[in-house]
Amino acid sequence: MKKKIFLIIFLGFIVLSPQKLISEKFSIKLDVGLSFGGRLSDLWSTTTDYFIQGTDKNVKKFSTFQILAEIVFPVYQNFSLSVGVGNFSKILKGTKGVFTMPASSAFSGDFFSTPEIHFQSIPILVTANWSYTVWPESKVYILGGVGYYFSKFNIYNHIISYNFQNPEETLNYFPLDYRGRANSLGFHGGVGFDVYAGNNFFFFVESVYRHVKFKKFESIFAIDSRSRAYDIVKEQLGESVAESTFLHFLNWGGDEIWGDIFYSINNIFLSEIIFQAGLRIRF
Repeated sequence: MKKKIFLIIFLGFIVLSPQKLISEKFSIKLDVGLSFGGRLSDLWSTTTDYFIQGTDKNVKKFSTFQILAEIVFPVYQNFSLSVGVGNFSKILKGTKGVFTMPASSAFSGDFFSTPEIHFQSIPILVTANWSYTVWPESKVYILGGVGYYFSKFNIYNHIISYNFQNPEETLNYFPLDYRGRANSLGFHGGVGFDVYAGNNFFFFVESVYRHVKFKKFESIFAIDSRSRAYDIVKEQLGESVAESTFLHFLNWGGDEIWGDIFYSINNIFLSEIIFQAGLRIRF
């Protein structure tokens, strides 16, 4: 609630400064960048207690390429506000789930899976910028603002790998993966340097910290509704899907005591550093 109030106040500040906004030249910023960071909180679970469960918490993360376009409005001599839209994709490798057969089982060994979460986000950003002139037409500045992130998620690499002592031993699990959506409010802040290149063109570099937390998910089956698999899943599970579920290994033809296996995501954190550079055009 506090985040939403802060965003409303921030946007209202722009609306309440119309004379300043229309009396100065505006700029367009185009930049590209790389971000480093991000983590997730995830969980493996089963519908029975048959398996001996283990996990590998070595959660990996990958750098992210992003693009951003902004319109910058001067408000006062060294202060400006910008509104922008961006796009970036990120990959997070989830916790490896390991399921070992108990001593009472006819099988001996274990099986495991390591999900990979791919998601794409389109942020709408509002940023305040305070600058200090170090020499004519060149400035250092600090920036800070808020953004709303519209995101979608997919699960990849959901194959079960088997590690049985007898090669002929197999399990019969049918993987059901899901697509998901999640939106969230986030914050960002950083520093930059802007230098005049001539003909109303400026080059700039920035280092920005971003903090976004996704904790509410909407999941849907990633299965073509025209396929036979969709009919089977609908017959078995119905239309309901747990909001945090992103992977479901359906026990298909195996012993009932094995149960089903689920992979769910509780939170995704984008607490990361972004290094970006680009071109600003003054009109």
